[in-house]
Amino acid sequence: MELTIAQLWLNILSRTLLDTHSAIFFIREGDRQTIRSLASWPENLNDSEDFSQIIKYASAKNEPVSVLNVQHTDTHYYDYFAYPVPIQPKSSGIIVVKFEHSSANRQEAIFNSLQQGVHWLSLANFSQNNPEGFYVSMIGLLATCFEQKSYREAL
Repeated sequence: MELTIAQLWLNILSRTLLDTHSAIFFIREGDRQTIRSLASWPENLNDSEDFSQIIKYASAKNEPVSVLNVQHTDTHYYDYFAYPVPIQPKSSGIIVVKFEHSSANRQEAIFNSLQQGVHWLSLANFSQNNPEGFYVSMIGLLATCFEQKSYREAL
């Protein structure tokens, strides 16, 4: 997978989710013991240590998870949401997004947005080194959407 596609995707997704504090996109390779970061938001995010526990938890569950109302040393409370990202048969990813703590009714909307973002990312062909296929798929999808009366019909 092109690192730039992962970074661009995470940038767009993080900006569309209101009140995003930070986000990281990890990939689990082969044995699932090796985890490495593909992208982060903001791009200059240096400290990913506070994501480590939710990454372990999400890896074990292999399903969307949330950890809410986590207090940090700066006396702020945060909510973490993790969503699995299928990539290839031998690897998978996890996106983790950190928000300032908010109302419980927002959780479903966040998971829906993450699911939709993962669907958009799945259009990228991870086995190609050239991202051209991704852009061709995106243009085809957009053209299909413009031809339909509603978004649901295009799906």
